[in-house]
Amino acid sequence: MPLLGTMTDAQVAATVGCRPSTVAAWRKRRGIPHLSVPDTDERYPGMVERFGVDTDAAIAADYGISRERVRQIRSQRGIPRAGGGPLTLPDEVVPLLGTASDARIARQYGVPMWLVRQGRLVRGIPVKSVQPDYDRILEPAIDRIGTVSDRDIADELGVPIAQVAAFRQRRGIPPFRLSPRCEAFVPIDRDAIIRLFHAGATDDEIAAAVGTTPGNIGTIRTGELRLLRGVAAPHVTPEQTDAILRMHDAGSAAWSISKAVGVSHTTARRIIRKNRPA
Repeated sequence: MPLLGTMTDAQVAATVGCRPSTVAAWRKRRGIPHLSVPDTDERYPGMVERFGVDTDAAIAADYGISRERVRQIRSQRGIPRAGGGPLTLPDEVVPLLGTASDARIARQYGVPMWLVRQGRLVRGIPVKSVQPDYDRILEPAIDRIGTVSDRDIADELGVPIAQVAAFRQRRGIPPFRLSPRCEAFVPIDRDAIIRLFHAGATDDEIAAAVGTTPGNIGTIRTGELRLLRGVAAPHVTPEQTDAILRMHDAGSAAWSISKAVGVSHTTARRIIRKNRPA
């Protein structure tokens, strides 16, 4: 295919109407190298000219991509980073180590988080726990926690939902069970399930009574309420019972009776024991 190597795999795939992975397989079998420079120039115009001149962090910030992505593109072209030599922690970052999380410092100064962590560990500075910061934010809203969903609290205060849940659990506050996405939701009445179950209602009947699905009833009944249905005894008609007893009185074995009457061997023996005790 003449397009291989002149365009990126994605561009070739869009042209011929197939998947990029298929184009890549064709190209590799023919020993044609992957073309990435035109794609990079098209998506990030002027980036290549800045390699080795500006820092990866500055380039990443200007193009709205990660520093690691900039490093990958630069390394593919064999261009050393600006300044050369090993990556070092900026002097202005050192006093902040341990005063904020490694991730926050890394984002603020545009350096890798591993570099911040390494600099902190070398200096014996303990990690800054984010928990007190979240507790300080959540404490004024403690009266509302548990009265609305954790997600609502998280969105309102700008903290992770996991931190809201952890804060609530540490203080023994039960969760708000009403889903914000389903305002018409009615909590399932467990007591009603128990009453209907013991009254002999099926899962379908219970589901219709409490307003949910039979599958949900089965999950609650077996997993949460531990209500298990026993195996119902097979139904045997009076005609089958009479046939079983007649054949037994005639000296037929239970296995032959079961085959002739159309019941299980166990059922035939149970009826014989009940009606013809030894």
